[in-house]
Amino acid sequence: PATTSSSNPAQDIERRGYSLKHILQFVDNDREALQKILDSFVLTTREYIELLKKYQEEKQCTAIVQLAHKMLPMFRQLEIDEEIPLLEQATKNDLPENQILSLTQEVINKTILLLKEDFKIS
Repeated sequence: PATTSSSNPAQDIERRGYSLKHILQFVDNDREALQKILDSFVLTTREYIELLKKYQEEKQCTAIVQLAHKMLPMFRQLEIDEEIPLLEQATKNDLPENQILSLTQEVINKTILLLKEDFKIS
């Protein structure tokens, strides 16, 4: 059903550091489906942050690289431009351990900030 609101959810959210353009197209502008995807993203990403912290503490660079690979597609879907280059860098197996660990810290910090955004569709 069409809403009487003049606001465009894709535009509203682009100001927040991510974009819903691609996902809105994917779900054919179904706001309920969109909200389910966003809820899932937030839940999964919270789990990923905890894993990243653990891997970082244990210096498990291979696990970090694999997890960064897992995280990238959804970050690309949401066009989270600030983090995509960091995640792409973190997927490179040939980086020195200290670089992977500092990249991981940056990803953790930025992702925690990102998750403070409101991922609710009005």
